[in-house]
Amino acid sequence: MNYNIVSTESVQSVEITDEAKSNGIKEIIELGSNWKLGDELITIYLVGCVRVAATSSGALWEDTDSMAFFELLEAESICI
Repeated sequence: MNYNIVSTESVQSVEITDEAKSNGIKEIIELGSNWKLGDELITIYLVGCVRVAATSSGALWEDTDSMAFFELLEAESICI
């Protein structure tokens, strides 16, 4: 699999950008997506050593709610 390294500034989630910045992280890894458009787009990032889903309703951090995180991956057929 190919992963993209992206600037924290390019992430369309203020919550993810703020968390990365507060930990001194300038680049994060884009792990995958559901490849949908608009509000249906979900992108998975690796911020430091924690995975997070950027959704239209906000960020879903794996370490905060791992069950919901994995259910989202499964429901959206996202393989990372």
